[in-house]
Amino acid sequence: MNQHIQPVKLTVAGMLCLLAATHAHAQDSSVTLYGLLDTFVEMTNAGQGVTTRMASSGLYASRIGLRGSEDIGGGNRVNFTLEDGINTNNGTAADPTAAFNRQAWVGMSGNWGDLRIGRQNTPQFLMINRLDAFGGATMASGLDNLATYTFRVSNSVSYQTPTIAGIKAQILYGLSQSTTPQNGHGNIHVSAEYAHGPVYLGANYERITSATANDVQSDGFFGGSYDFGTIKLFAAYHHAQDTAHLYDKDVYSVSSAYTLTPFDIVSAGYAYAYDRTSAGNDAGEVSLMIRHTFSKRTLLYATASRIDNHNKAAFTMMGAAVAGLPLSHPGYSPAGVQIGVVHFF
Repeated sequence: MNQHIQPVKLTVAGMLCLLAATHAHAQDSSVTLYGLLDTFVEMTNAGQGVTTRMASSGLYASRIGLRGSEDIGGGNRVNFTLEDGINTNNGTAADPTAAFNRQAWVGMSGNWGDLRIGRQNTPQFLMINRLDAFGGATMASGLDNLATYTFRVSNSVSYQTPTIAGIKAQILYGLSQSTTPQNGHGNIHVSAEYAHGPVYLGANYERITSATANDVQSDGFFGGSYDFGTIKLFAAYHHAQDTAHLYDKDVYSVSSAYTLTPFDIVSAGYAYAYDRTSAGNDAGEVSLMIRHTFSKRTLLYATASRIDNHNKAAFTMMGAAVAGLPLSHPGYSPAGVQIGVVHFF
């Protein structure tokens, strides 16, 4: 009898130990629901009188997402992010064809760096907000309205180095989305950043082959900022061109952010797009923005801006993830204001 009881005791003890170990392991994992809601009202004259509209994603792209992380030991973690864009003005999906149109990746990280695979933000998208007093968004951001670059890439692999002496670098490679060798050859994105004290410097480059391999887009940013305390100055240069000769331009941007009070920041800036083709479709934008921190999770923003389109230039005033109102005709110079609210959760 005792010979049969002892194995049962050991089995129960082993199960309890396994459950305890599983519970302890689960405590090293986490999944977080997060998001932000950005809704604004805009009044713009795009050539047919003043148009008033409500829209989503002015200062930030409205979104909802899940992010998770698991400690697998040795200072290493498995991470993932699933993120979908939403339109808070009408409750629709930003992209009804995708479940997670903004991000859908899994990866690992440690003191050796960060490796990710899936749909990811590009280094250009992550850097532009650090080169601009307007965060690379809202109708007021000339850098956003005049530049041409890629926000995110599917079927991609990326690696980011750890920060060493204020320097870090990232490389992202997007595989071709076609199974036929003659269609496309993917794309590559690289960046390098330096941040120390009040100084920030960044540079990036991307080269993208179209799905049919008949056009290659290349572009890059270079710039930085210096924080004097109450005022922060930004400067950036952007070049973009493609082999199909659809565009070839340089964009220059200078802007500043002044801390008026602990809750209020006033930004001003000017950007200019120089058309390197013979068309001479240049454009300049002057803009202002004020942000008021209402609470830890809520802020208000207001902008005023004007784009001076030359010849047949057709630049519009966009938001973080919303298209600008279409012009009545190429060459028209739009002007407008917007007032918005952002809530983080």
